[in-house]
Amino acid sequence: MLLKILLINYEYPPFGGGAANATQQIALALVDAGHQVAVLTGAVGNAVNRHDGVDLIPVNSKRRRYGQSNLLEMGSFLIRACWWVLRLKQREWDVAIVFFGVPCGPIASLLKWRHGIPYIVSLRGGDVPGFEPQMTGLHTLLTPIRRLIYRSALDVVANSRSLASLSESRDPGSVRVIPNGVDTAFFRPANHNRGTSDDLRLLMSSRFHRQKRIPETLFLLNQARQA
Repeated sequence: MLLKILLINYEYPPFGGGAANATQQIALALVDAGHQVAVLTGAVGNAVNRHDGVDLIPVNSKRRRYGQSNLLEMGSFLIRACWWVLRLKQREWDVAIVFFGVPCGPIASLLKWRHGIPYIVSLRGGDVPGFEPQMTGLHTLLTPIRRLIYRSALDVVANSRSLASLSESRDPGSVRVIPNGVDTAFFRPANHNRGTSDDLRLLMSSRFHRQKRIPETLFLLNQARQA
């Protein structure tokens, strides 16, 4: 069964980080499977654009930096996206996938209320209480809204068991785990001989952020090397 699917994320390449890239790759995979896909995003643009078979719907929300967005900029996307939903005259999609319970979740709830479009919430990290301690106050304030969004969703998913467990410890309801996918046509072993060296070589590609536990990883690797 082929579907018309709307993805909602305030970040989409070239803006954003891991969730933005995950949204893009999911959109492209859905297009390859034959579905019709659109992405509602905060990117700047004057009209609906099409890229690699994906319809991009920019709401021109405010953003100063490519890699990071502050609360005011997230709020800008939320307001503009909700206004876009209110101006939508008819149901155009079969289902929506919303990335981040906050700030994007209310947009999916409004879509369901106005046009009956069911939605799935994809938790990505910072939208889960306890993931970033500095956001504890905001998450506490938004608890009723967040739980309403989850209750109204078809499903709530996370990309790791630890993130799902964290969400379940803060809010009622189970969270399904769907790990991030890997494009095995692109990421595959190189066709060359690594030689006979016993040295362990690791590559990490991510933000240098406390949640990545980089110092702990380096410490454990050093302990293992000395053992």
